[in-house]
Amino acid sequence: MGRCVWHLAIATLLALFAFACGQFSGPPVPPPLPQLPEPVQTEITLQAGTGTFNSPGFPDDYPDDSSIRWLIETDRTRVIQLTFHDFNLEKSLINPDCNFDYLAVYSRDKTTGLDTPIGKFCGQELPGSIESDTSVMSVVFVSDASIHRSGFNATFGTKRFLGGGLGNNLDVPDECLDVPDEFYNYCKDLGYHRTTPTNMFGQSINETLDSPEWAQMENINSSCHPHLRPFICSLLMPRCLMSLVWTPRGPQFWIYLQRPCQSLCEEVVSACPAAFTNGTLQSTDCSRLNGTNCLNLASPQDCYYGKGQNYMGTATLPMEGDKMCLNWTSVLSYQLLYNYNWADPRKNYCRNLGLEGMQEPSCLVSSGSATGVELVTVEPCGLKPCGAIGCSVPPAVEFGTRSPVKNFHRPGEKVYITCKAGYMREGGDMFITCTENGTWSQTDNLGCSVDYRIQLSNTLLATDRYLPQLPPSTGIVNITFQAAVVEIIDADEKNEHMFGSMAFRLSWKDNRLSWTPAKYGDVNQLVLTTKDVWTPNIFLYRNGDAKFSTFPDAPVTVTSDGEVGWDIVDLLTTTCDLEPALFPFDTMSCPVCLGTTTSVERFHCKDEQDSEKTIQSDSYIDHFMKCGDQIEEVVDQWNGKWTVSVTGGAFGSGCIEVMFARIPTFHFCATLSPPIILSILMCITFLVPTDKGDRISFGITILLSMVVSLVFITDVLPAKGSMPVVAILLVLYMCLMGIFMLITVVVIKISTYKGDLPIVVRKVFLRYIARVVFLGDLTQKPRAAQTYSVEVKVPVNRKKDDSGTGKNSIRSLGDAVNNLATSRPAKTGGKRGEIKTEYQKLAMVLDRVCMTLYVFFLVVSIPIIRFAVDNTHIRWNIEATFGNCVRLTFDQFDLEKSEINPTCIWDYVAVYNRDGTDNRDVLIGKFCGNTSPGPITSAWAKTLSVEFVSDSSVRRSGFSASFRAVTTCEGGRPDCYYGNGQNYKGAATLPEESGRMCLKWSSFLSDHLMAKYSWADPQENYCRNFPLGNAEEPFCLVKTESKGKDIVAMEPCGLRPCNAIGCGAPPDVTFGNRSPVRNFYLPGETVFITCDTGYVLETDQVRISCTPNGTWSKTDIRCSADYSLQLSNALLDEDRYSSKLPPGTGNINITFEAAVVEIIDADEKEEHMFGSVAFRLRWKDSRLSWTPAKYGDVTQLVLTTEDVWIPNIYLMRNGDAKFSTFPDAPVTVTSDGEVGWDIVDLLTTTCDLDPALFPFDTMSCPVCLGTTTRVERFHCPDPQGDSVPKDSMSYIENFMKCGDQMEEVVDQWNAKWTVSVEGGVFGRGCISVLFDRIPTFHSCTTLSPVIILSILMCITFTLPIDQGDRVSYGITILLSMVVSLVFITDVLPAKGSMPVVAVLIVVYMCLMGIFLIVTVIVIKISSRKGHLPPLMKKIFLRYLARVVLLGDLTKRHRGHKLVNEDYLEMVNATKTNPSVSTQNSNEDMAATSKGKNKTKPPTPKTQMEILLCLGDTVRDLGRAVNKLAMSGSSKTGAEEEEVKTDYQNLARVLDRMCVALYIFGVILSIPIIRYSA
Repeated sequence: MGRCVWHLAIATLLALFAFACGQFSGPPVPPPLPQLPEPVQTEITLQAGTGTFNSPGFPDDYPDDSSIRWLIETDRTRVIQLTFHDFNLEKSLINPDCNFDYLAVYSRDKTTGLDTPIGKFCGQELPGSIESDTSVMSVVFVSDASIHRSGFNATFGTKRFLGGGLGNNLDVPDECLDVPDEFYNYCKDLGYHRTTPTNMFGQSINETLDSPEWAQMENINSSCHPHLRPFICSLLMPRCLMSLVWTPRGPQFWIYLQRPCQSLCEEVVSACPAAFTNGTLQSTDCSRLNGTNCLNLASPQDCYYGKGQNYMGTATLPMEGDKMCLNWTSVLSYQLLYNYNWADPRKNYCRNLGLEGMQEPSCLVSSGSATGVELVTVEPCGLKPCGAIGCSVPPAVEFGTRSPVKNFHRPGEKVYITCKAGYMREGGDMFITCTENGTWSQTDNLGCSVDYRIQLSNTLLATDRYLPQLPPSTGIVNITFQAAVVEIIDADEKNEHMFGSMAFRLSWKDNRLSWTPAKYGDVNQLVLTTKDVWTPNIFLYRNGDAKFSTFPDAPVTVTSDGEVGWDIVDLLTTTCDLEPALFPFDTMSCPVCLGTTTSVERFHCKDEQDSEKTIQSDSYIDHFMKCGDQIEEVVDQWNGKWTVSVTGGAFGSGCIEVMFARIPTFHFCATLSPPIILSILMCITFLVPTDKGDRISFGITILLSMVVSLVFITDVLPAKGSMPVVAILLVLYMCLMGIFMLITVVVIKISTYKGDLPIVVRKVFLRYIARVVFLGDLTQKPRAAQTYSVEVKVPVNRKKDDSGTGKNSIRSLGDAVNNLATSRPAKTGGKRGEIKTEYQKLAMVLDRVCMTLYVFFLVVSIPIIRFAVDNTHIRWNIEATFGNCVRLTFDQFDLEKSEINPTCIWDYVAVYNRDGTDNRDVLIGKFCGNTSPGPITSAWAKTLSVEFVSDSSVRRSGFSASFRAVTTCEGGRPDCYYGNGQNYKGAATLPEESGRMCLKWSSFLSDHLMAKYSWADPQENYCRNFPLGNAEEPFCLVKTESKGKDIVAMEPCGLRPCNAIGCGAPPDVTFGNRSPVRNFYLPGETVFITCDTGYVLETDQVRISCTPNGTWSKTDIRCSADYSLQLSNALLDEDRYSSKLPPGTGNINITFEAAVVEIIDADEKEEHMFGSVAFRLRWKDSRLSWTPAKYGDVTQLVLTTEDVWIPNIYLMRNGDAKFSTFPDAPVTVTSDGEVGWDIVDLLTTTCDLDPALFPFDTMSCPVCLGTTTRVERFHCPDPQGDSVPKDSMSYIENFMKCGDQMEEVVDQWNAKWTVSVEGGVFGRGCISVLFDRIPTFHSCTTLSPVIILSILMCITFTLPIDQGDRVSYGITILLSMVVSLVFITDVLPAKGSMPVVAVLIVVYMCLMGIFLIVTVIVIKISSRKGHLPPLMKKIFLRYLARVVLLGDLTKRHRGHKLVNEDYLEMVNATKTNPSVSTQNSNEDMAATSKGKNKTKPPTPKTQMEILLCLGDTVRDLGRAVNKLAMSGSSKTGAEEEEVKTDYQNLARVLDRMCVALYIFGVILSIPIIRYSA
């Protein structure tokens, strides 16, 4: 023993000496010293290859007091590698050393028999892979006598030895030399001072210093890796270590080479490949280096260099990530663990094994499984590259998580914070950001706090205390209604629809949802959903969208006092009522109304005197409108104005009424201006000369253009029972144009007549009427300019009889010349003479009369029609004297009301409260029908405004009302104070339900202060005011919390000032609470009542108000047990009721009733009816009966269709492909088991149109329900036995029974509907709607053009044959008839039979076509020359001409001679020389003979010569006069002679026959086609 001590002392001295001489360097620490083997109980030798061994009893616990050694041996060229798979040994909790149970691993030197410690392990942490330094590994297991565990399980393998070490001669240098001075120039960071004589490349120290590699050391670029130069130094001048080893022969020094670690080599070479491509370093092989007992330049623990092969830190993927690193030993095989031992793959730490895809430290993560095998992938750990600026793992969040969580975050990256379930983050951002300096933007106060809202919602909505199917109370639930228009997208006047975004705010009290905020972290408001709480059963009135069924889910806001708010925002399509009478100055009313489907809900307006709303809504609507509010806005071509109103009572409604007034600019320019221009241009027809060929065509063009304008107007406006004023005016103007066009044809015909008018006609028309129409007296004729007389003197010896004859002949000749001179003005008058015949003058007068009458009717018709369709709008303002209010009483009341639309939109009386300060009206009510409203009193205003509005259709007797002033009363005054209340000595304190309690003054005031302020009498906890603060009223001290600490604060008591009128503390509520509770309330302030859990209010008033006289509106308030909740749980218990089973095993009789809520559209083209229809189905279910006395006399219960059994029904003749089933609706159950299911839905059903008598046609639309099983049997209600419960839960006022009948006007239809039931198996219940068309609209717009065109066709046959536009005119009429036919076929559906009107149009078109062909033939005949055969002449021109009232056309009119030629022969008998003198009968002639151009007198001749010459002259003159008379007669009667040819007369007869036959065919076809159809 003494020898061993001596040897140990010597070894110690040598070690100290060696250290002093620099043989041992500081870092890294040299390997542990060898030691003698530890004595054990059992020793086991194992030979390597590979194998497995474990602790005794594994996997059961190992025994106590045991010690075992395993010696694992291999050949001298290999080392042992040990890997653990399970490890669990006892470990001390306070002593980190393994002193109880442990496992020790050693490397054994076979030469000396000494063991060099490698590691000592205990606990549950799995050791990493262990490698020996020699060919023998010693593993020792020791357990103590107490605690034991399951032990360990390990495997071993071998590996080729690559490094120097103890106990072998491989690469063992003979000596260690001092490093040269050049070493310190580049490699002093390595920290050692000894090197081997030769390096691993076989170079000596001098060869190394002379090598190119050493020469380049100064210029090495270390930017790729900071350890590049030290690593190359460790290769060129490796470290030489000398270790003192204890052997049986004593202490010995061992010298060995310490190479760089393989991990360092892998990292540097991969990061700087360019440095190892040339020279000696090119042969660097990292696989030849060791992983243990090697030289390493370790990277920092929080970052890595290069690709991180040398990273040996303990980082892993963060716990909060979605992926977790797996233990390397659980994934890699033993061989892989051995091969990559250099990378130290321990536990689940991040490493880089140099595998493919590893560009940084990574780990293995699970990626699922395939065919039962778990798949793993390589996941980068996201560690920080050394030198990079960024943030590490974000700070932990208390009661929360962080995402994404990485080991390194670059500047600007965000980490989001998520709280755990039941927790929330009160303030600050829900994320933190990595800043530019590598720190997190926030590290403190990142935790989450308790989310009291979840606890609160779970408590409130617990099924044992709350059911959303049940209303808040057994009575009436008052719903406060507000609304807003978000956006009006389209106002469609054609379809009478409005499409826009509307918002409604509904609020009500539900005392089941009230709580005390102090118990839930002062949470005053909670946001739930419509599925969580009870919401009113509402529907959209006048819905115009077939796809709309219910409002979308939306948040519901609940306050601590039980106030529930539901904001509804949705895109809605609603029907409108257009009043087109004054188009384009028309209006359209679009009420968007919410109605209730049960009698529980009652809408009411938000009280103007209510305090500000306590609900802090999350809605984006800036301003909800209250009753009476009004907003105006321009929407496209409309001035929109909307107000909010409420109709109270059972099944009331809340509406936002949108009124559109059209801006007429567009339609005035585009629609009205063309008819105005055309109406004015029609006057040109009467100014065009009658002989112009285009006069008729011009008028017809104007008429057809008016038809087009009428079509455009009717295309813009809907078809209704009444016509717009503009349309009526157009139809009237068209009729006027048609009439005057016929008159124009007659005028043209008159202008062609010849001869003289009757004296009376000439006098009336050409003299008097001509003067009236500013044409002057047309009876005056122009005179001839000259009159000549011829006198012939005969010899004296002429016989008397001969002289008489001669005088007569000469006198006749003179008269003939004078007559010819006066009867031939056309010869010298030109065109002016052509219109001066009496018939032409008559045509001028008639033209002027027609134009005058046309203009007169145009002007007069406008005011007549305008005021015939006017409506009425009157407002009365009733003011009371100061201090009084107005009370209005209706004595008689009868106004128009829609049977299917409950809102008053046609004729109504609206009553408003008017505020005198800003003249703002608040609607009290809107009334119509024949039920007198009750007395109405102005609530708070001095003025009561009454408005009466009526439309332009149905009229009633109206109303009469009386009014009077009523006074108000003053009440007593409660406890109060004056001034600031310093002298108040009352006993008032804060109410108990206010949530704050006054503390006793003596508990917090010192005796000194109590004595100082004794004058204020601070007794108990009474309210007082003394100079303790800046209080302006009596106060007390209350306990509150600030920054987590309890403090005492001053709280005003809210007492009543003595000069104020108001109410004291509200009355107590039995089994309930009041909120807010104060000592004083101003008039109009409201206190809400909430009941305790399981209780409901007995009345329908969930709030009480302070009245103007200082008293509460109600004092007797109590809550009773909520028997509805108990009853529903008992009835629907799964052990006694199943909604899948019918009420009985036999047939179930279903009582059927129905009602039409609203008919939105009746489409005759598609044969569809779209509207809102209601059905009431009732049946008996004895399983749902109960004894009312056991449940608080509850006789009626409201459930849902999901709770109870309902009949299996479907909609017959469904016309909507998207309709599948009826929506969920409330089901009413009475105590005797009577179940009622009211179905209200928008339905589209097919119809059957009978278009034969269009526009007097009908359409039948049965809406029927059928059953899908044999169980249900429809039947009619028994008039005497069946009765509807008094408190019906439906808003339908009157359900119809079998045989009932109702009528209503729907647009252009008279609708009539009845209810019928077809019993038996698979029966049906129907409400059949029969539509009778109101023919006004289509008679004006469709039939009137056809009638006018049919009449105007007659003009074709009355126009002169030589008129060029006769055929084109007829073709125009024919094409216009085609347009009318197209219009009719576009309105009606295509069916097997045609309407009578369409058939008539086709017949008329055929008649027009036939007679147009005949007209062409007639024109052809009239152009022929010659004479007709005698027979045809006799038949057509004599007999048929008389039949068609043309007279006998075979008689010809010949010209007459003015001078008898026999008289002229007397001139030849003259033998003597007569004396002839010619005398100008005109005095102007004598004056002319005296002019400058007077010729010389003729040379004198003998009398005989003169007489003979004169005789010849007289004879020639007489013949010339006769010839001129004949030719003049032919010349002036040219047109008459032209039609007097045989063929022209035949054409006239055929024309007249065509007119007669056309009229006959038109008239006769009407009864034939009508009765054949």
